[in-house]
Amino acid sequence: MNKGFKKVLSLLMTLAMILTALPLAGVTAFAEAYAGDPNEHTSGDFRYIIWANNTVGISGYTGSAEKLNIPSKLDTYTVTSIEYGAFEGCDNLISVSIPNSITSIGNSTFRDCESLTNITIPESVISIGDEAFLNTGYYNNPANWQNGVLYIDNCLIEAKSNEIPQNYKINEGTRVIADSAFEDCDSLTSVTIPEGVTSIGRLAFSYCDNLTSVAIGNGVTSIGDDAFSCCYSLTSVTIPNSVTSIGESVFYECYSLTSVTIPESVTSIGEGTFAYCRSLTNVAIPDSVTSIGGMAFAYCESLTSVTIPESVTSIGEGAFEGCENLTEIKVDTNNKNYTSQDGVLFNKNKTELIQYPIGNERKTYDIPKGVTSIGDLAFVLCDSLPSITIPDSVTNIGDYAFGWCSLISVTIPDSVTKIGNYAFAFCYSLTDIYILNKECNIEEDNEDPDALTIPTETTIHGYAGSTAETFAKENGNKFIAINAIGDIDGNANITITDAKWILQNTVKSRNLTEAQAKAADLNKDGKVTIVDAKWVLQIVVGLRDAQTLKPIKK
Repeated sequence: MNKGFKKVLSLLMTLAMILTALPLAGVTAFAEAYAGDPNEHTSGDFRYIIWANNTVGISGYTGSAEKLNIPSKLDTYTVTSIEYGAFEGCDNLISVSIPNSITSIGNSTFRDCESLTNITIPESVISIGDEAFLNTGYYNNPANWQNGVLYIDNCLIEAKSNEIPQNYKINEGTRVIADSAFEDCDSLTSVTIPEGVTSIGRLAFSYCDNLTSVAIGNGVTSIGDDAFSCCYSLTSVTIPNSVTSIGESVFYECYSLTSVTIPESVTSIGEGTFAYCRSLTNVAIPDSVTSIGGMAFAYCESLTSVTIPESVTSIGEGAFEGCENLTEIKVDTNNKNYTSQDGVLFNKNKTELIQYPIGNERKTYDIPKGVTSIGDLAFVLCDSLPSITIPDSVTNIGDYAFGWCSLISVTIPDSVTKIGNYAFAFCYSLTDIYILNKECNIEEDNEDPDALTIPTETTIHGYAGSTAETFAKENGNKFIAINAIGDIDGNANITITDAKWILQNTVKSRNLTEAQAKAADLNKDGKVTIVDAKWVLQIVVGLRDAQTLKPIKK
């Protein structure tokens, strides 16, 4: 995957996350603002959108002022943000003063304002978007650049890779590092962030391929999404006690990062924060953390063990997905939401299996009785577990639950009412699957023709007229009908072979699957015995009815 494509993908993912995180009113306003919707409001020369908290963001400007004091209020609303491209291309603008009600300046806000040479940014601003001042008069003046770095009122705006020193110390007094400020600075090998900095913007140091170390001073409270993503050489980083949240994908694909200490001040670890940190061998999650985002530690291939502290109340899907050497997930015994058994992560009452550590070398695993749900991605990429037993208590199997697993044969008990999308996708070793619920909902969204819920090569065993048979016909799987009782070998007939298999099972020369054992227990005493073999023989010779299982008098 080339760098340009990955950057676009990262931006799209970030946009999707923003829209997902916003309340419905915020999503609506966002969409309206950038679609020129009539609900975008006008006050004099300004256009604005109203946010859910009853503050507004300036979304456009139609005036022609040379010197502009942006108002702190529009109509009765307090202005707290300047949105994407609001003043872009305002050719007449020479001087602009931003009020101290503003906390964020969006992407491309003043881009291509070529006459703009005088800019005042107040201390209230804690976030500056990418290319906010690109190609302004201030930006284009070489005198405003210091060693290849552009500052405006103690805000670090951008750095030029070919001019910045390899070892760079950000100016004392700097408060904000703008989004993408050092992005693609390949020459940068180390950076020191002073204590005065309070926020590090989104993608601020992403793709700094040769950056090996980062010292973050006390004072930083937030680290933006993807701030150090794809810094492939980064081996060490200090996170100070002032940081309360680590954004999404902050250290994504930092392949060389071996260890990280998360301070007690951090309460949340975002989605994908440490994903693909292939060299990360250990991580200590402090008691202050309450939430761990989805895929937070996904594909940390060197991670062998992790402990969930008492404080954690939520763990996102696939938080430890693809950690191929992770042998156990431990949970503090005082945690009220989660627990672990044999290194496997469950919710507290063990009704949901959340994550199986795929580095464990078990060859078989019996899911504990009482589990009702196998979570999304629970066993994904578990390529060393050929056998698993699913108990009758399970009712739901989540999306991608066993994707890319090495299972050979699996029986889905009749208690299971739903098999999620791609539950067994890419399980190329799976030769047989037995689905015992005649009406089981087998989901298949068909968005990816190569990622079927059950691989086409897998033989599906189920009852005639069942959803399993319908699925097999629609997706090209071989289907073998099984009888409710007595048909042990699955050939849709009760024969002497079925009695033989029961007898072989009783003398331990044959192991019946769970489905076969159910079919073999004709007298419903919960065991497979010689009595069941006798009943099968009686059916074969016409002395017992195959449907009612009652003796036939002659």
